[in-house]
Amino acid sequence: MAKKTTKNAAKTSDLIQEAQVAMASDATITLGDLSERYLKALEDKGAGPGTIASYGMELKTAAKQLGSETPIGLFTADRIAEYCSSDAVMKTRAGKSKAPPTYLKTQRVLRLALLWAVERNLLASAPIPSVEAKA
Repeated sequence: MAKKTTKNAAKTSDLIQEAQVAMASDATITLGDLSERYLKALEDKGAGPGTIASYGMELKTAAKQLGSETPIGLFTADRIAEYCSSDAVMKTRAGKSKAPPTYLKTQRVLRLALLWAVERNLLASAPIPSVEAKA
């Protein structure tokens, strides 16, 4: 019985350590923080004002739907997939379907920001949904 208690205590200790590391890491940065950092990086890299403004609008859409104060470490592939198929991404304000280049850009900008976060060790892995190949 003592061995089982020791195993459980060790397992609990490991979980507490993982939680402390996660809380101390930048994975707790919010989507709003990520958006600001990503747009600044694009500017530093030489992206034009039109690109930065356009990407900023797409990230504002994501922040409005997903929550600008939501830590990026809490996003799941399912939640991102839900966002990517939401009316905010797929339809205009008038309720008409957006053209594929328009909604694909909205989806792509969030995906690029999440991948950028992974490259900068701000996130362990990008919660990007898998895409089925088109026929």
